[in-house]
Amino acid sequence: MAKAPQAPKPSAKKTIPYSLIGLLVIAVGLVQAIVLRWVSDDSFITFRYVKNFVDGNGIVYNIGERIEGYTHFLWLLILSFTKLIGFDPVIASMWIGVACFALLLTIYLRISYKEQTSSSYLPLVAILLALNYDMLVWVTGGLETSLYTLLISVAFYCWFYTKLPQQRKLLLVGSLLLLTALTRPDGALFTITGAILLAGKNLKENKSIALSLKEVTLLLLPSIIIGVPYLLWKYNYYGDIFPTTFYAKSGDENYFGQGFFYIFLFFKVYFTLALSLIAFGIWYFMKRPRPAEAIHNTTAGSPILTAIILVAVYFIIYIAKVGGDFMFARFIIPVLPLIYFIVERSLDRADFITPLYKWGFPIVLIGMVVCEGHFIRTKVLFHYDVNSNQLEGDWGNEENPGEVRGIADERWVYLRERFTLNGEKRSSIDVYSEVGKFLEPYFHDLPVTVAIGGAQNSIAYYGNFHNVVNVYGLTDKEIAHAPIAKRGRIGHEKKATLDYLTGRDVNYYFFDITDKLPNPMPWDLAVFSLPQYGLYLTARVVTYNKEITQELTKRFANSSVPVGLQRYEQIIPKYIQKVLPTLPPDQAEENHKRMNQLYFRKYPNPEAQHEIDSIMSEKRK
Repeated sequence: MAKAPQAPKPSAKKTIPYSLIGLLVIAVGLVQAIVLRWVSDDSFITFRYVKNFVDGNGIVYNIGERIEGYTHFLWLLILSFTKLIGFDPVIASMWIGVACFALLLTIYLRISYKEQTSSSYLPLVAILLALNYDMLVWVTGGLETSLYTLLISVAFYCWFYTKLPQQRKLLLVGSLLLLTALTRPDGALFTITGAILLAGKNLKENKSIALSLKEVTLLLLPSIIIGVPYLLWKYNYYGDIFPTTFYAKSGDENYFGQGFFYIFLFFKVYFTLALSLIAFGIWYFMKRPRPAEAIHNTTAGSPILTAIILVAVYFIIYIAKVGGDFMFARFIIPVLPLIYFIVERSLDRADFITPLYKWGFPIVLIGMVVCEGHFIRTKVLFHYDVNSNQLEGDWGNEENPGEVRGIADERWVYLRERFTLNGEKRSSIDVYSEVGKFLEPYFHDLPVTVAIGGAQNSIAYYGNFHNVVNVYGLTDKEIAHAPIAKRGRIGHEKKATLDYLTGRDVNYYFFDITDKLPNPMPWDLAVFSLPQYGLYLTARVVTYNKEITQELTKRFANSSVPVGLQRYEQIIPKYIQKVLPTLPPDQAEENHKRMNQLYFRKYPNPEAQHEIDSIMSEKRK
């Protein structure tokens, strides 16, 4: 039986230049990724899970509450291991991401080497990945993006570019696909798509149903043996198959309009990539396979066709359906290597532009990736005020969709120098983290419940509060499963009401950090002074607790740190006598409701309540 023709490889003389090019690409990519390293606010949710898990409290956000407020089980386990052996998971998350990126570049250097059929070698995929600004941004960020991207690419490499016996290859790729799904639930799409493609290839090759069924079963076997028990454990432990964040971000609903806009916005920045995909995609389908490509068609299938299908399925069934993300480019990064692979392979097939391919088109494409990531990206995502300060693009509202529809450059949001402390510019994530560390000893071991808004997960993590409610429902089932009143910024459409926070016995709902306090001070506002920064953390008092307030006041006083914590048992008599009679009816009604929620619900005082009711009755006349 004749062997399938092999694709020609670069000669031995090309190996040393190839190795040097590869090392240079990896070095350039890693240096830039390290320079851009950062940690996103959402990752601090995972870090809190990691802390509780390592401390023996279970994989929970709040001790005693089994809620899956993360979407990356395998990533959480890896970070838990780093903490267990003594590393800070915040720091470890960045360096693990960098290591994953190094392996990713190595994988695509190897793929380009194996695929190269012309005498001139250029590892275009790895070069473009090493220069793409958003790829470099999401190498770190504290989230699972880099690991997830690597696992998808390793599975792709092992299927098409290893010479293992078929059964061993199926089990290996199936195991990698399992790890992909454990890293992010949407990774199951790659497993399902892979199984369908394998069945379709076997059908095309007229393999028997029994053999085809056996191969598909081998591919799915790791997911069956490990994935099914994992899902059963999740359902038993958390009470649901999908994470709470899936519902909080409305993943159970269709939002195709926003999802396609998310994809469009990415290609609006990297428009050269979009044009390349269109042009060379058409060319690919117009060309018949080369003889050298027969090896793929007779064993593993066509890698470029598989890449096209995987990207299309991921874009349509996942990104578009759920509405994309509020973080620019993050959802596209996992398949960006496959997109660049499609372009590289299409270029290599395009014989009519071979002279240009040698030096021209790839160089233009590389230059445009750099230009788009640093200049066009800025024009698309930002604008400038009259003082030349860089501002985010218009998020829009219900009437006006806006320029970016709530999609933001997350790294810029948290690393921009928003605060000035002792003459030094500091980023919000830096200051928020320091605020959490500052508050931790004062709140230590107190049975306090705090509510946090956007950008405050680092405060919750470092503050180590007893219970934390994320008002956007990322760690709260009831908020996450609430219906959407109206569409808004993706991932921020469900928000806890004050009544719900009262029902959860939240003590303080943290507002923003400011250097100026409101005048006059609202009667239900608490103020935590941050003297080392000359700043204040303000909070709404949702449910008053005498014991907690007394202990906090004592702890801050012992450190000579001023704090504004109202003692409502002392101010209510003054409020009844001097303030309530002077208030207009609407304001008095609002205060009456809030006072019942905040104080009288927990500490009934019939005499004081009777006085208030009498005054309110007069105002209602």
